[in-house]
Amino acid sequence: MRALVFLKVTAGGLSPFDESALECALRLTSDVTAVSMGPPSAEAVLRPLTRLGVRAVLLSDPLFAGSDTLATSYILARAAERLGFDLILCGRESLDGSTGQVGAMLAERLGLPMAARALAAEEAEGGVLVCTREGERALPLPALVTVERSLRLRFPSIFSSVGDVLRLDNTALGCDPARCGLPGSRTRVIASSENARGRRTCRFLSLDELLPLLDDLRRAPDRERSSEQPCVERIAEAWAVGGEAARLARAAARRVIALPELAPEEMARRVRTERPQAILWAADERGRESAARTAALLEA
Repeated sequence: MRALVFLKVTAGGLSPFDESALECALRLTSDVTAVSMGPPSAEAVLRPLTRLGVRAVLLSDPLFAGSDTLATSYILARAAERLGFDLILCGRESLDGSTGQVGAMLAERLGLPMAARALAAEEAEGGVLVCTREGERALPLPALVTVERSLRLRFPSIFSSVGDVLRLDNTALGCDPARCGLPGSRTRVIASSENARGRRTCRFLSLDELLPLLDDLRRAPDRERSSEQPCVERIAEAWAVGGEAARLARAAARRVIALPELAPEEMARRVRTERPQAILWAADERGRESAARTAALLEA
């Protein structure tokens, strides 16, 4: 089995999600290739991984700089086609963006079945058996799996040696420049701010302090959930998938059309026909995967 593991190198190195994905691959097969997209400096993080018997590949080209999740998934898909694979593994999400979109977008671009937030995986007859929070699921190969922070990356053998990192630029991948970097990114960050909602100061309590506090909380009336404050500027109309998304969408749009959960292909077909201004999903596991797959189909 040939396994590709897509990793994101940040200032802190690899995330625990990516390390878990790499360990999952090493437990499945000895044919593992670790792939990351980034500047030449990322080689310093990838090179030690070769001591684990892993081939390391760095996708590095000025053309790729500034790519959002849509452009990144396109570039990674071209790399996967170039390198070949039976199984692709990714961390559940990156620590800097935390969108959890790239894995689902990549699966959609490559036409792969996907299991999200795996805790472990093992090879099965004709495929791979994935253990998730919702139970076990068998996937036929080729497939894509995103991995939780559930496995600790092993240490290399003291007898192992450091190997080379293969660097591939766009000459090797042949990506369309219009779909890479900032030109290929649909995300535009207008402003950013820190979310202070729900923040509270914590302190340690002794048992003598805790018990009276619990009694007070039990006697206190239930606090109703505060209503959502509308945005300063609301868009004219939005589609919302599921009841929770529809409730929250009313703070962002003057008119909300509630939809049931649809397959990404069906959602994309409706969008191309009816052309809504925006579609909102709940940011749960199912919503994130469905939203990302639909975005990949629509280049949105």
